[in-house]
Amino acid sequence: MKFKRPNPTIGGLIYKDLKLMLLNASGWLTIAVFNLVVVWLFSQNFFLVGQSELTPLFSLVKWGFIILASALSMRAFADERAKQTIELLLSWPVSPWQIVMSKFIAGLTVYFSLVLSLLPVMVLVSFLGPVDAGQVVSFIIGSLALFSLYYAYSLFVSLYFKNIVASFLFSLFSLFVWYLSGTAFVSDRLPVQLSTLLASVSIDSYYQTFLIGVPSLAAVVFFTSFVFLFLRLSVIRLIKKDQVL
Repeated sequence: MKFKRPNPTIGGLIYKDLKLMLLNASGWLTIAVFNLVVVWLFSQNFFLVGQSELTPLFSLVKWGFIILASALSMRAFADERAKQTIELLLSWPVSPWQIVMSKFIAGLTVYFSLVLSLLPVMVLVSFLGPVDAGQVVSFIIGSLALFSLYYAYSLFVSLYFKNIVASFLFSLFSLFVWYLSGTAFVSDRLPVQLSTLLASVSIDSYYQTFLIGVPSLAAVVFFTSFVFLFLRLSVIRLIKKDQVL
């Protein structure tokens, strides 16, 4: 299989990963569907309630990001493993950290494009009534933290699969379970000790602090720690794989 040597810089790797992510119909289709579904669901609630409130939009994003992160990351390593290009990539003068971070930054680039695509909706709502600017800023920071966590985890999952569909489904299901495990719907049905344990690693409880516009230091530490953990685990996985080559 012909494999074009990547530019051995972080910029060159990011460019390569963005092409892998976006130069296919499924990548653009995923992004387009995400925008259409989120905006459509928000508009239904917006006109039903009749208030210039952005919280429903922010709440929808947390579910949409699970699907989006799983879909975008499924090709990151699973596709390269299936095509056996990951072995060739590891043979070039690039470090495992550069490989992982290039894929992670490429995913964040897509995130920022999605936030920009939602800005017209926020502006429209602001024309219809007062909008809390602090809450909007808090949401953008919180959604970045949330997407970063989802995407870092999904990248790690992708390293264990050669089949992109299997990678997508495992990441999707496990992220849904992780998010739901910390919600009141689940915790109210569990023993107190177990629900307390789950609350300590609950994505929902920490993300809610961003939605109400008062993010806590604990929330920042939570998201930062888990993002670093999954990126580090991905690097370790690549290092072990490199040592076997």
